[in-house]
Formats: sequence, structure tokens, C-alpha cells
Amino acid sequence: RRSQKVVEFGKPLVLVEEGEVPTAPRGGAVVKVAFAGVCHTDVEMAAGGDPSMKLPRILGHEIAGTAVEMDPTVITDVKVGDRVVVYGMGGCSKCSRCEEGCPIECLNFKKNFSGANIDGGGLCSSAGGCW
Repeated sequence: RRSQKVVEFGKPLVLVEEGEVPTAPRGGAVVKVAFAGVCHTDVEMAAGGDPSMKLPRILGHEIAGTAVEMDPTVITDVKVGDRVVVYGMGGCSKCSRCEEGCPIECLNFKKNFSGANIDGGGLCSSAGGCW
């Protein structure tokens, strides 16, 4: 699995090859990323505009790819092999609102924004895994 990461603010991205392809978490899926958009906010953060951003970090919250593995207990129209987009925000994944698929209403006020405080482009969060 490969990614481009910010390893130091204000410096070029670094190509990193690491780890195995993740497995689908409970209630989630694994998506093989084909495209990940990097917007002006990502660029500003990579330049050091958000000191709360922990490094290293994969940028990008506009993610599209192919579903390659699904938790079989999830009721959805999405099947392995379908092209999908990834919602760029997750919650705690433990409260009732997150378990109902509404992380923006997380009862624990946990906000995981891909590309900011969790990896983007290859989103690895409570919502699922990507590579």
C-alpha cells in the first residue's frame, strides 16, 4: 500500500510504502482508492496552517475508489466491486448516532476529518479502511 504523506510542514510530500491492506472493520468497508482530491485547505494545513494537525498525515478528503471488502453484517446496496465515494468525516463509532450512520451527530462530539486529524486519501477510520 502506497501513499503520499506530509512528514514535515512546508516540505514536499513523501512517497511511503507500508503495511498490509486493511480488513473491513465492524460496520464498515475497505475501499481501494482511485482518486483523492486535495483542496486549498489541505495545502494550507500541509504548509503548517493548522498546528493541531499531527504528522505524518495523508491529505485529501474527496475520495473515490472501489469497494473491495465489506462487513457482511452491514445492510447496504453497495457490493464488492462497486465504485464508491467516501464520506470524509467520522465520529467516535461507539455512540448510538455513530452506530446509526450519523457521525456528524456524534454524541461524544468526536470529529474525525479525513486529511486533517485522521488520514485522508486512504481513509482509515471508524467508518472503514482504505488503501
